[in-house]
Amino acid sequence: MNLRAAGTEDITALAALARHIYAEAFGPSFDAADLAAHLGTNLSDAYFRQAWEEDVFLLAEAEGRLIGFVQFGPLRIAVPAPSPEDQELRRLYVEAGFRNRGIGRRLLEAALAHPRLQRAARVFLDVWEQNQGARRLYQSYGFRVIGGHGLATASGTAPDQDLIMLRCCGIS
Repeated sequence: MNLRAAGTEDITALAALARHIYAEAFGPSFDAADLAAHLGTNLSDAYFRQAWEEDVFLLAEAEGRLIGFVQFGPLRIAVPAPSPEDQELRRLYVEAGFRNRGIGRRLLEAALAHPRLQRAARVFLDVWEQNQGARRLYQSYGFRVIGGHGLATASGTAPDQDLIMLRCCGIS
């Protein structure tokens, strides 16, 4: 497995991988219209082209193809008393066939070692409350739950919530 920084030439493949992983992992918890709206808005090629302007993307490759990524950038989650130095870990996705091999851990470690997150006053993320594996991974790196919020969908708000987690820099 190889980790590397993404280039603009990776955007289309990155967006396609994100839609595939999201639909596979979370699709069963959405109705079809809400899932299609979410994928088309929040994981579209256009979204990734726009996010490229301020976010960092690190890619995991194996067997000659993209199998995962981590995305981080300026804080967008609504939190009390945000600081300009705060950052957000937006996504950590690994294709299903490659999970439980340490790839997510390596992506998270690479993100936390990146100068942008090293300089951050605090690092926030949100994670689906039902995603126990991701929650355990984040907790093992010093993230702790500080709140939650509903996930807005095209038809309203999803019944489950995302947990907001915080890691203060210098914690390992």
